[in-house]
Amino acid sequence: MKTSSIIALVVIALFAVFMISNFLVSTSAYVDFAYAKKTQSEVHVVAKWVRRDESVYDKSRDQFSFYLQDSLNNIAHVIY
Repeated sequence: MKTSSIIALVVIALFAVFMISNFLVSTSAYVDFAYAKKTQSEVHVVAKWVRRDESVYDKSRDQFSFYLQDSLNNIAHVIY
């Protein structure tokens, strides 16, 4: 095998390892509000916006507050 082929294979292998490690670090679980409050890790809460409740954007603090309902029908106030 030529030296250039070996170098190319090593570069491709290193790139694959880099991509896989980044993917594993960036994945997080999808949970409900109860589990999200208990855990210290980063998670995604599967929820829908409760439009009947008030939502407010505070321009001075660049803050949006609203209510979400998770898959177990728990409602939580969210400040983003």
